[in-house]
Amino acid sequence: MAALLVWSLHSILAVGAAAPGKNMTDLNHELENPIRLTRRFAVVCAAIVLAAGVAISWLHWSSSISQLSRMAEQNNVDLTITMGNSIWPRYAGFVSDAHQMTPDDIRVHPKTISLHRDVAELMRGTPILKVKMYDLSVRPEMS
Repeated sequence: MAALLVWSLHSILAVGAAAPGKNMTDLNHELENPIRLTRRFAVVCAAIVLAAGVAISWLHWSSSISQLSRMAEQNNVDLTITMGNSIWPRYAGFVSDAHQMTPDDIRVHPKTISLHRDVAELMRGTPILKVKMYDLSVRPEMS
């Protein structure tokens, strides 16, 4: 009842404030549709929302790829350090002396066979496919 009374008072005030020539039907239509959007406005808003969605999606994708790359690189570094810390104490002398040996001597040396076995044991259960070891002058010592 109170809502009907407020609507009636609003209609009466609107009719009283209406410009000459407007009838009650025009005023009811204006009260029901206070905001009239044009088709152009709707198309422009849809384009803006679509462009913003594409931009946000691209930024999220770019950020995710960058973050995954950094994480993979850090995991590789950590794994390399861990393997180095596991192997180096037992084979430091052999690796430092290996630059004086010929490649054929290195291949048949008992420490090389033991090194291969230890590296294979460390790699078991990991996605590592190949391990290369270099000396300080970046000469490959084992592959």
